[in-house]
Amino acid sequence: MCKIKNIIEMIFVALVMLTSCSQEGKNPIEDIKLEKGAFPQFEALPPVAMQATGSFSAKVIDYHNNIDQVTYAIKYTPTEGKVIEKKDVLTMYDFPYELNLTADDLASFLNKRVSDFSYGDKFELIGRAIRNDGVVFVADAPKTERQDDGTLVIVDEGTGKSYQNLVTGGYRQALKFEWFYSCPFSTDDAVGIYEIIEDSWEISYMRQFEVIKGSEPNQVIAKNPMDIGYDMTMTVDEKTGIITIDPQEQVFDAAKHTGGQYTGGYFKADRNSFFFSCLGVIDITFTPFVDQGAGDSGQKFVAKKM
Repeated sequence: MCKIKNIIEMIFVALVMLTSCSQEGKNPIEDIKLEKGAFPQFEALPPVAMQATGSFSAKVIDYHNNIDQVTYAIKYTPTEGKVIEKKDVLTMYDFPYELNLTADDLASFLNKRVSDFSYGDKFELIGRAIRNDGVVFVADAPKTERQDDGTLVIVDEGTGKSYQNLVTGGYRQALKFEWFYSCPFSTDDAVGIYEIIEDSWEISYMRQFEVIKGSEPNQVIAKNPMDIGYDMTMTVDEKTGIITIDPQEQVFDAAKHTGGQYTGGYFKADRNSFFFSCLGVIDITFTPFVDQGAGDSGQKFVAKKM
C-alpha cells in the first residue's frame, strides 16, 4: 500500500523548524537570509555525474563573506564492496573557489586507482565550515517526530547547526553534496525485462516490467511498472545517464492506493536519477505528486535488468 500520509507535511516541517530555531537561540543556517552562518554555496547547480575522462567543476561562493575555511571529508560508496570514508581531503580558504575534481583527484583522496572505480559508484563531499569567529557549521539536520496532535518536535539536535530545509535544492548549499560515476546511455543496452529491487514508497504492485525504446532519441518506456495501466516515459541524457520524467504524465493511481482520497499520481525525478544502461540499472530518486499536492521527497525506485 502506498505510503500517502500527510501530503503537505513538508510545509509544516519547514515552519516548525524555523520556529524552534528562533526560540532556542541557536545559530542555525536554516534560513540563510535570517541567520548569518558560515554558508558555502554553489553559484549554480553543480553537476551530479562525471565520467572517467571528465571532471566535477563548480564555483563555490561565501554567501555571507564570513567563512574562515571549509574542510571536506569524502565518502565513497561503490556499487560493490565496502564504503570508504577519508577525512580532511580538501580545504577551501579563499572565495569564490573554483572546485575542479578529476577522477585522478578522487583516486588520490581514497588511496585508490581510477581503474578501481565502477559505473554507478557514488562520491560525497561532507563539509565542515568554520566562521571567522570560530563557530563551526555542518550539514547535520536534527531528527524529528510528529506527535499525535500533528505537531513536529525535535528529538535529537544532532551535531550541527543546520536544519532540514538547508539541504533542499533551492539553497544550492555546498556543505554536503554527491555525484555519481556515470556511463554513456544506450537505448540498445537499456531495453529488456527489469526486476524491482527497491520501492521505498511501496507504490508498485509489480515485481517485473519491460523497458522498450521510445519514439524519440534517448527515450525509453517502462511498460506498466506499477501494474495499474500506466507506462512511464524516461528521457535520458546520452552523456550522463540522468533521467527526466514528465511530471505531468501520470505513472501511478493515487485513487487506487488511497481508496479515492487522492487523485492523479506523478513522479518528479530528482537530478540524481540515473539510467545506468551499461549496468542494466534504473535508479530513480523522486518526489511523488497527486492532484492535491506533493508527498515525501527523496523516495527511491530502483530496478535491475534480468
